[in-house]
Amino acid sequence: GDNWVYCWGSNANMQLGIGKNVNGNVQSSPIAVANSSVPAQASSPNPCGGFLQPGCSRASSPAYPANPMVGKKVLQVSVGTDHTCARAADQDGSRPRAYCWGRNDNGQLGNYSNNDSAVPVAVDTSGYIAGIPGYSCGFLCYVNAIPAKPASSIMNKDVIDTSAGNHFTCALTSDGLASCWGENGNGQLGTGDRISQNIPTSVERHDYIPEVPAVPGYSCGFLCYVNPVPAVPAVPAS
Repeated sequence: GDNWVYCWGSNANMQLGIGKNVNGNVQSSPIAVANSSVPAQASSPNPCGGFLQPGCSRASSPAYPANPMVGKKVLQVSVGTDHTCARAADQDGSRPRAYCWGRNDNGQLGNYSNNDSAVPVAVDTSGYIAGIPGYSCGFLCYVNAIPAKPASSIMNKDVIDTSAGNHFTCALTSDGLASCWGENGNGQLGTGDRISQNIPTSVERHDYIPEVPAVPGYSCGFLCYVNPVPAVPAVPAS
């Protein structure tokens, strides 16, 4: 075959990766994921005149960037609830990386954004980028701070497996470690918290952490009281 990706079914969240809308947002037969190396401009024909009439549609195809997966050999495809991911390598099989497309409201595409994409985008593999502090520039003028960007946990690693789930994605890398990104309200990223991530983040690995005993409060004199410190429960090993 041509080692490319073909999708079918609902395209309501652009999860087919074809770079355009389909009638009724449903594609009933396999269609190739967009494979253009050139960005596409949005087209919005309005066959109904200046006013949108019942049964008329203005939107045709959204704008989308060049597909970074073009020229690659697709090795694996994983379908989530409303996004899709693939693992693709150079034609000789080297440098396998992850690419995703579709809905991105929780960062499940892993490209350090929360913007949906109608075509594949590369899952972030970049390093740490320092933030820029905000500052005042005069009356009613303030420049907002830009937070630092964390390093991707799959930077400089080969991706050997991917799995797209319900608004989140996980990958296994060549060093035998797991990384996840996307929605984390139920701790599904395994990062030890419930903070969603739009960039690959390492699944937590640690030994047993013992309990920290409580410290009782006590009075130290007039109007002086030291509050007690509650115990911190033990954390089981990952």
